[in-house]
Amino acid sequence: MGSEETKDPIRKAGVRFFALLVSTLTGQKVSDTTFGLRAMRGEVTGAVLLAQPQYQASELLIGVISHGYRVLEVPATIHKRQAGQSKKGRNFIYGLRFMRVVATTWWRERRRSRITAAPGDLRG
Repeated sequence: MGSEETKDPIRKAGVRFFALLVSTLTGQKVSDTTFGLRAMRGEVTGAVLLAQPQYQASELLIGVISHGYRVLEVPATIHKRQAGQSKKGRNFIYGLRFMRVVATTWWRERRRSRITAAPGDLRG
């Protein structure tokens, strides 16, 4: 949505792939599953389980959508890293780990939302 100063083609491909995957799984259009800036009502924090040691931004996003909360994306600028290097790396293993988190979170939250949803329950 917004802009980014980095031109890393691997990152761009990964962002597009995972955005399409999460959009397909949840039925909600998502443009970036890894962007960590979030604003939410307090009740949301109790509804979503964060169990992963990494990738909590995507875990939170999938959980929120799975529980029927509305999600609104707004443009933001991602600035180029000024110092240091990413701890996530630029390799296939990162993608596989991220895929595992997306799949397990989606499956877990899908089951949880079905179990806890009561008829007429409005959540968003």
